[in-house]
Amino acid sequence: MTHSTSLNNKLQGKVAIITKGASGMGEAMAHEFAAHGAQAIVIADVQDEKGQNAAVSRRLDMGAFSFFLQSNYIFFAFLAPILLLLLLLIKQRNKLVQSKKLPLIGNLHQLRDLPHRSIQHLSDEHGPLMFLQLGSIPALVISSADMAREIYRTHGFVFSGRPALYAAKKLSYNLSTLKFAPYGEYWREVRKIVILELLSAKSVQSFQVVRNEEVALMLDSIARSSGPPVNLSELILLLTSNIVCRVTFGKKKDGGEDKSRSRFHEILHETQDLLGGFCIADFFPWIGWIWKFNGL
Repeated sequence: MTHSTSLNNKLQGKVAIITKGASGMGEAMAHEFAAHGAQAIVIADVQDEKGQNAAVSRRLDMGAFSFFLQSNYIFFAFLAPILLLLLLLIKQRNKLVQSKKLPLIGNLHQLRDLPHRSIQHLSDEHGPLMFLQLGSIPALVISSADMAREIYRTHGFVFSGRPALYAAKKLSYNLSTLKFAPYGEYWREVRKIVILELLSAKSVQSFQVVRNEEVALMLDSIARSSGPPVNLSELILLLTSNIVCRVTFGKKKDGGEDKSRSRFHEILHETQDLLGGFCIADFFPWIGWIWKFNGL
């Protein structure tokens, strides 16, 4: 009892260091010291790896490791702010240049009626590689031909697809056409069919008569309207639409040439407006359900 009381007085709240741990007496002494209130126990001179692991495991099991835990907490308390600062500095250093954005809408307010002009002005200010936040959609803007070539050469697979625009989903039967389908096995199969049926040398040669006739009609139309200015955009649209109609449907008009052209052009213009116009669901996909109320 006297020996036990003496050990309690000596070891209570103290750190006990046991030497000669390799002799096999270390574990037994550690048990005794822990039972008498030692705050921490160090078993020294354990040479072999098995003995070291046993000593560490035994000390943890005894719950007498508070000193070392407290020391680690203090160490990490000082180390954590330093690590956090380093991470912030590294992140800031690697961060892409970004134009000032507003909450929720990001940089949408900086894209005006002519987005390509707005992006050009932003690139002149922030450099050829910059980051824009378009609503909830992150966008990487590349304005350098060399940089674009390098990115597509290294990460071509990542940038090989098109964005899944809301209008494109509706007009292409949920992105099932060659133009809007995401890159993958399905796209490769559709591409094979298009090349075989429409773009093979034999198919292209078979449509040469159609192209020649339509080009001749366009030139004749320009010659007849030599007085007033000629709208080349409208003429080229008419040329391509007539070629597509004849190749696809085998005919150019239905119920009158002017009526057919007018209706077909109306559909083309409406399609272009839908694909190129602003759609809030493209920038905030989580509120795309709103468009269902107006029939889209």
